[in-house]
Amino acid sequence: MFGGGGSSAVYSEPLTVRKGVPTERTIQVTIGSLEATLTSAADQQPVSRGRATLVPTADTANVPTAEWNRLPNAIRGGLRDGKATFDAVPPGSYKLLIQASGFEESASDVQVLPSNVPTQIPLSLTVDPNAPAGATGGPGGQNPR
Repeated sequence: MFGGGGSSAVYSEPLTVRKGVPTERTIQVTIGSLEATLTSAADQQPVSRGRATLVPTADTANVPTAEWNRLPNAIRGGLRDGKATFDAVPPGSYKLLIQASGFEESASDVQVLPSNVPTQIPLSLTVDPNAPAGATGGPGGQNPR
């Protein structure tokens, strides 16, 4: 059984092995990965701190974004050096939620493809006009690292 978090299976098949009988089975496991590059729309500097959550699109219907990271199939991650990276993700349609101090919340539709090369998503985050001065890489301060 293979899965991208939670308990749902992407693929499951029984295999019977008998003593003295050679058993051979070839399976192809297809996964993808995602790398989002995050910058501030104000100054194009990397957004270095925050939370990233990848959720299957079907799971997000009628669920407020504040609850997405609690969904059973949610894949949680953080930001490092302006990137949010998710490895070994089953291919499919997802919502990518980015929450970073000093920026407006961002939810994007993404498609993870079966590949050895990560799906690249560039995102520019909008500075939250209600954020205190110095909370972002925009005017008034630097992004804390």
